[in-house]
This record gives sequence, structure tokens and C-alpha cells, in this order.
Amino acid sequence: MSLASAQTANVWFLAIVATWRVALLLKYLKHGAGLSGLGVLVATLLPLTLIVSALAALNLEHVVFKIMAGLEEHEKSANDSAFTILVLITYFSVLTSPILLTLYGWLIYKKRRN
Repeated sequence: MSLASAQTANVWFLAIVATWRVALLLKYLKHGAGLSGLGVLVATLLPLTLIVSALAALNLEHVVFKIMAGLEEHEKSANDSAFTILVLITYFSVLTSPILLTLYGWLIYKKRRN
């Protein structure tokens, strides 16, 4: 397998593992924690968006992606599509973090009130 193919396979494997972990978190929140609907959505997305937002604030999102995917600095042009997706995820995370934090607080308030 060529180096470029191996790196592409590594990125796809990384995406599959990340999807599997999020699916496990969803299952746990629904069945183990007893959350439903909006609670599951908020409790799933909030930690993910906070992690990505913190990495973006520290300007580490590219570094983490490069390390986990096995990419090198001189290969930027071959991985522009992967970095475009990374920028979109970062943008989404930074924009939705305050909304999710507000919803999380509201759900806690609502649960304690009952």
C-alpha cells in the first residue's frame, strides 16, 4: 500500500472510530442515563463541541488531526478536503457551544424543578 493510500485509510479509520464512540455515547445516554430527546442531543453534542472549541482556541485542531491521521506538514495540498471538513466542524462547534451550554443549564434547571 502506498503512503498516500495508507494515510487515506488512516483518516477513514479515524472517522469510523469517532463515529462508533459517539454512537456508544448516544446509547449510554439514552439507556444508561435515562435521557430522552433534547437531553440526549445536548448531552452528546456539548462535550464534543467544547473539546473542538478548546482545541480551536488553542490553535491545536490541525496538530491533533495531523498526529492522529499520520499526516505531515508538506502534504497540505493532498489533504485540503480533510482540513476543509475540520474547519467546518470547528466553525460549527464554536458557534453552537454557547447555545448548547444554555440548553444544558435549562435542562438541569427543569429537572431540578420537577
